[in-house]
Amino acid sequence: MHVFVLVVVHVFAHVRMHAFVHVIVHLLMHVFVHVQTHVFVHVVVHVFVHVVVHVFVHMQVHVFAHVVVHVFVHVIVHVFVHVQGGHKWRPKVLLLKEELFAFEDLNALGYKMPLQYGMSLEETKAVVKAMASFHVQSIIYEEQMTRKLNKPYRIWDDYRQYLVEPSKGIHWRTAGSNAVIEYLKTYSKYKDNDGFAEVVHTVLPELYERSVEIMNPSTKYRNTVTHRDLWHNNIFLKHDSGRVHAVIIDFQTVLYCPPMIDLSSFMYFNTRREFRERHLTVIVDYYIDIFLRQLKNHNLDNIVDIDRKLFLESYEESLIFGLTQASLIVPLVAMDEVTKTKLFLDPANARRISEVSRSNEIIQIAEEDARYRECLTELFDEIIERYVKF
Repeated sequence: MHVFVLVVVHVFAHVRMHAFVHVIVHLLMHVFVHVQTHVFVHVVVHVFVHVVVHVFVHMQVHVFAHVVVHVFVHVIVHVFVHVQGGHKWRPKVLLLKEELFAFEDLNALGYKMPLQYGMSLEETKAVVKAMASFHVQSIIYEEQMTRKLNKPYRIWDDYRQYLVEPSKGIHWRTAGSNAVIEYLKTYSKYKDNDGFAEVVHTVLPELYERSVEIMNPSTKYRNTVTHRDLWHNNIFLKHDSGRVHAVIIDFQTVLYCPPMIDLSSFMYFNTRREFRERHLTVIVDYYIDIFLRQLKNHNLDNIVDIDRKLFLESYEESLIFGLTQASLIVPLVAMDEVTKTKLFLDPANARRISEVSRSNEIIQIAEEDARYRECLTELFDEIIERYVKF
């Protein structure tokens, strides 16, 4: 049986950063017991990605295990399993226990992770279809429960404690936003404007605070369970007979808020500005069409707080989240693998970069790597162009 092991939860529950080597050994031994040899390497790669990215970068180890168990078991699997419908948007669950989640081996089924900034329009639309199919499950489930209980029901009523931003993420966000400010003062094409440094020191922290507020449930737009972390390593694509199918993985950072934060952040995580300027209207319309069509398929096409106009308004308001979230994530994931490994291999250095400061590292890498510098400058300068006035 091909098994794709996504998370080994109980190992993370008590781990400390200085015990990284022991964690890796424990992970590999535990994984090896449950998988056949010919898929071992594939599983190890994903285990390593989860350790390096989600433990070292986000540094939410203790919160991580608790949130993954409850959110994934109760919301993503148990709640949505009965309303998944015809479009597959996540891997099939093969084994579900408190200490281990096992999924079908997507690699064996022909799925591959895309490269960052490497997706075509059709591949992007495939991801958007999976995203909309995931989001709409919340509405379908809530409407079913509303009818069953004969009163308004929202997923937030039962699962709010698992659908909020962990407080431990504050230090990670602060270190990241400070790095953006220092980078802009060094490389922005606007850095020589009068008062530039003073303005970015004042305006950017306010923007990041506003983006945190957007992660809360909205009173204006309909909320869904949102992924919040749709960068390319959480996406799998399969090409089959000229068609593209996408599934999404890794649901441990889910929130309950307007779903357009996923679409805007996905676009800024995974596409360059030229691509967005050419295709954004088509992509947003496609998302809305998929969402509304699936509601109609469930006889839910007359919900008063869901329509095209509200989706478009919500997307515009979500851009501040998409841009600022990407400015925190992209500097880390856009590094080449050698640089990334060098920076995060030592636990103490990983903690410092994650929670204290990563400004010097990002600026130095940009100085040495023209591709990296171009990517970050383009992204960060769009923040200036949209939200900063001199």
